[in-house]
Amino acid sequence: MPSLNERTRSMADQAVEIEVVYALPGQQFMKLLRVEHGTTVRAAVLQSGLDQEAATGLTRTMLENAPVGVFGVKLRAPEHNVVAQGDRVEVYRPLLCDPKKARIARANKKG
Repeated sequence: MPSLNERTRSMADQAVEIEVVYALPGQQFMKLLRVEHGTTVRAAVLQSGLDQEAATGLTRTMLENAPVGVFGVKLRAPEHNVVAQGDRVEVYRPLLCDPKKARIARANKKG
């Protein structure tokens, strides 16, 4: 049976390094994290501490519900998707208006 030190070292070897990012119009926040193998995308977002940075304006509740993706691909169930080595986890801001309605309004304005 492996010793406690060997098991701890083995678990550390299974950790993955990822980055969690969030962007505002004039500012980007990037957190480099080392998380345990098997960590879900949502758990990584919560571990990032983005809610602790006042400039982000994010709360814990917002992070728990925010849409997220990996390398630009929005995830439907981040609570079930597991992060992989080198992933760029993105926290998305909510849309301020419906893009379809905005496009129609612009078209109506032109003519």
